[in-house]
Amino acid sequence: MDSKFVIFGQERAGTTSLISALNKNDRIVHEPISSLTGDLEHNPRYAKIIQEHKMDPNTLPYSKNIPYFNKFNNIAEDKDKLWSFLDSLFSTFDGVKHVWCTSSEEGNENFLYYCQAHGIKIIFQYRESAFYPAVSWQLANQVQVWQLGENKEYKSTVDSFDYKELEEPPIKRRVAWYKKYIPYYHSLLPPDSFTSKYEDLYGLESYTERLNRFNDIIYYLDVEVDISNVENFLSTDRRVFGKKAYNKIPNYQEMFERYGQEKIKL
Repeated sequence: MDSKFVIFGQERAGTTSLISALNKNDRIVHEPISSLTGDLEHNPRYAKIIQEHKMDPNTLPYSKNIPYFNKFNNIAEDKDKLWSFLDSLFSTFDGVKHVWCTSSEEGNENFLYYCQAHGIKIIFQYRESAFYPAVSWQLANQVQVWQLGENKEYKSTVDSFDYKELEEPPIKRRVAWYKKYIPYYHSLLPPDSFTSKYEDLYGLESYTERLNRFNDIIYYLDVEVDISNVENFLSTDRRVFGKKAYNKIPNYQEMFERYGQEKIKL
């Protein structure tokens, strides 16, 4: 069978690669409660649902809560509106990827409550390191590349980029943010959720090891997958930023010495 499922995760923690590996027959939607989602442009079925629920970002006010840019916070913070929208979403799609930093705290809470009330299976994806996702976020904004692309078409851009020094305040802020909210959202999960740590999947050195771990997720979700997607998005050359990038950053070692040992404890 193909069950309904959600990847609820942290930014820069492999959620896009994971949902892409799980995709089959275009059954998933990315960031459906973020008004900046690319699926508004590229996913006609999702765009139709948005229209039916009168969620045109051009007609909605800016959010009163962080992140202010996400106009869909106005929907996510209203339980009745959100649940009606999600009913339509899950009647059309099997899987959803949602990164919690794209929505307000109340919106995330309502989203998780809906999943629990409707038996939506949840993969909670996070990184044990609080340092590396903070660095990855900053580098992605420098290069303006967040993923390598389906065919790794942005790899040369990432590899050849002239990286600037890391700014310390955003690293310090994000490390504290992760240490606060990852345990909090984890505490809201129903007991039958599946917690997936980045280091235990993408930190593995061989594709075979990654596939074995991925199969645990498949068993939990009870879904079929397209093996070509799995091979592509679980390959060992999928990491956007690694040692090659770090070696180009003038103050990387300094920032690592200050924040490199910061961990998430669940």
